[in-house]
Amino acid sequence: MAATSDFVSEQYRRITAMANEIQLLDNRFRFVVGQIELVENCLPDGKNKEIIVKRLVSWALQTFNSFDEFKSDLRMLELWKLLGKYSVELKMEGVMKKLYNFGFFKSKPEFYQVWAEYCASQMNVQEFDRVVDLCIRHCHLDSNQQKEIFGPLRNKCAGLNSPNCTASIMRHFEEKSYGEMTTSELMSPLSQKASSEKTALFNSAKSGIRRLSIRTAKAKSPMVLRQPEKEDYPLIPYEDLQQRLFSSNFLLFVVNPSSDSSSDKPKAFSYLTLSDLRDFCKNINQEISGLLLAAIGIQLARIIEQIHEMNIIQCGINPKNLAIVSYLNPDVPIEQLVQQPFIKLVAWKNSIDMDKLPLGQKTFGGRIGTESDCIEMMTHKPWTYQPDYFGYISTIHALMFKEQMMIVRENGRYRVVKSIKRRMPFRSTWNELFDEFLNIPDCNSHPSWQLVYSTLLNQLKEEIDTNPASWRRAVEFYNNVIQSFEQK
Repeated sequence: MAATSDFVSEQYRRITAMANEIQLLDNRFRFVVGQIELVENCLPDGKNKEIIVKRLVSWALQTFNSFDEFKSDLRMLELWKLLGKYSVELKMEGVMKKLYNFGFFKSKPEFYQVWAEYCASQMNVQEFDRVVDLCIRHCHLDSNQQKEIFGPLRNKCAGLNSPNCTASIMRHFEEKSYGEMTTSELMSPLSQKASSEKTALFNSAKSGIRRLSIRTAKAKSPMVLRQPEKEDYPLIPYEDLQQRLFSSNFLLFVVNPSSDSSSDKPKAFSYLTLSDLRDFCKNINQEISGLLLAAIGIQLARIIEQIHEMNIIQCGINPKNLAIVSYLNPDVPIEQLVQQPFIKLVAWKNSIDMDKLPLGQKTFGGRIGTESDCIEMMTHKPWTYQPDYFGYISTIHALMFKEQMMIVRENGRYRVVKSIKRRMPFRSTWNELFDEFLNIPDCNSHPSWQLVYSTLLNQLKEEIDTNPASWRRAVEFYNNVIQSFEQK
């Protein structure tokens, strides 16, 4: 018994500890679900498996239900199903009823499909009929969608030797439609609070759930979103990259790429990057000036704009790959200052050559497997230049908050978890950029780098003209950081 307890505790601690190290919330969720799947599929049936799956599922539900956007996420259904499978007190029937009362999935047909499948497997005709009624009452479905959800269950119902069951399904399909329902039926209130149960999991459910507008054209069985596989992309050879950068007069803003990795570091500041600047400020509990942050954002926008003009996806925009290569002179007009590089891009090993795409291919799928893995990669959507937009705001976020960016989905849009302080210069502009870059609608609607560049430049110029002392202090701090690293 002690060996069983030790094994379960060790695996539980290992998985939860690794999960807590993953900052991007959606990545953390996928990791947890993947680990639970491995345990469920690979461990032999027995006490160890039952205990560890139940503990992990309970922990995952408690963790992710603390975020409104996950409460109604259909991927959570898989966790609720596992809880029902391994629950001794409530079992599947109790979990489904509690979940309905919570209201998390009250408007989601996929939830009722899971519930109805369980009822059919238990030969519970009466409960099956009730679930079908609830689905038709609460979900915006036409008759074809109703048939697609519950039609495959007819054979199971027929096996119950109950003509009333099949007749009731057909009656729901053919006689009742969403258009005939009253407003009060559509607006059924959510359960205001969970009833007391032995498990802390159900006690932790909160009232007033915000729903996400997730709706599919065709209802399907709930599935866990799996991590996209890494794919091979047309990476650009070093020689071609050097030629392209040289022909565009862009080499000033990058460390000359070479097959010799040692040349990927600037000579003057060999070990100083924006990551070092962030860590330095974090260690002394010092915020990076919003004016300095804007200057970095301006130059980085210009760098990425020119890369994209050469039909290259950089796929490596992050603080570690942006070297600090010069001091700043506060007496030089800002519009001239940003024309000369004070940061340079150093890593090119994952860069993609859009000119080498196979005939007819315009987009990519899957993931790269780096810090630049963007929303589109994680949600199985096509992408082209999105990794660089994601890398841009990840870099700004790292400098602004001195920590890795975490993202959640709320009301159909992705947003960063952290809120920008009200006193941060250009706060509204950064909020707009975070929102726009995280929610690029498609591969033909990329935001304009020129607009980012000009907007930030105009705002920074106006701020410097109004308050030159603040700019001088920001530059002095930046130069002092560089000097401290040079002296090491």
